[in-house]
Amino acid sequence: MEPGNLTLYLIIEPPKNAGFEGKMTGQQPTELEMLESLARDKTAAGRNVLTATISDLFFAQSKVLTDRERALMSEILRKLISDVELSVRQGLAERLAELPDPPRDLILTLARDEIDVARAILMRSNALQDLELIEIIRHRGLEHQMAIALRRSLSEDVSDALVSAGDTDIIRTLLLNGSARISLNTMEYLVEQSRRFDIFQEPLLHREEMTPTLARRMYEFVSQALRDFILAQWNFDPAVLDPVIAPTIEALVADQADHSTTKAEELAANLAADDALTPELMISTLKGGEVALFIAMFARWCGIAVTVARRMLFEADGDSLCIACKASGVGKPHFASIYLLSRSGASAAPHPSLADMAGLLGLYDQVSESAALSLLHKWQSDPNFLDSRWQAEPSVRPLLSSA
Repeated sequence: MEPGNLTLYLIIEPPKNAGFEGKMTGQQPTELEMLESLARDKTAAGRNVLTATISDLFFAQSKVLTDRERALMSEILRKLISDVELSVRQGLAERLAELPDPPRDLILTLARDEIDVARAILMRSNALQDLELIEIIRHRGLEHQMAIALRRSLSEDVSDALVSAGDTDIIRTLLLNGSARISLNTMEYLVEQSRRFDIFQEPLLHREEMTPTLARRMYEFVSQALRDFILAQWNFDPAVLDPVIAPTIEALVADQADHSTTKAEELAANLAADDALTPELMISTLKGGEVALFIAMFARWCGIAVTVARRMLFEADGDSLCIACKASGVGKPHFASIYLLSRSGASAAPHPSLADMAGLLGLYDQVSESAALSLLHKWQSDPNFLDSRWQAEPSVRPLLSSA
């Protein structure tokens, strides 16, 4: 529809109560005559004035427009805005952003415009739907994404799309937006990302969606100030969490209750097949709270049953874990990390003392590789041998020391 059609329409069917006379009043042209003249003006200045004039008519409180007239003006504005100056489009967007039911095509066109035009729509208009916002996130630039991150009452789907876009400043802005809703899966992902991007940490811990489980996971790697906040906010016992957060026995039981163990064993087998299974990876997995996966990886590393690896990890004295590490080539520093991590969050095992740790490190040094391998072979062939506390050996310590 050409802008001149508005003039033709207004001449044929003037808006009721719109104040158009269709004739000259003294020496001043009527609004209709002004619109007719502007519609014939193809210059940029003429387009600017025509757009501003129609906008004034569209938004005027004193004008009573029919649905047909409103639709016609909306269509004309949509056709005109690509030809008018940025400041004119910006002013139109500012006015449309406050309307509860603005013209759909027109507001979408402005939302996809340059950021100086789109910002008001993206931040304030309640007319935009989630799918439209997500489409803009995916196909427009960072400034458009930032404006959306500042919106009121963002849904989980839109928040997910912003996080998927991957810009750290936008993600932090989203986390600081208390009216935005963030799904649990996205919270879990961002907690892991906060190991690398510490600007996420404080906003994450203040989110309503933050759970005690996720807070415990973050305790491992955040600053002392944020650790103090976690302890106060969730009333954790620091003796359970220090020196690092590690998996609890309860978490392990929960893992066993579903089919995550099977998936963990499959992943461990794939890592081993690709020669990607290393002590460093196992420790990183345990630090991250992936208990079932660590146990599956350790079992695959040592060639023992998962049930044996699980008992080794949480037995009271740690001797079996020590010997299995020595026999399978896990270095002493790596063994110490595994042992401490397995007990720092385990309610069923006392926190190791310095004497306990010194004794286990001494055992690691004293036991020969051949003696450690002898015991490991028995654990590999007979899972019940560990349960018997090595009763097949008449005197374990002397055997280990002299081998």
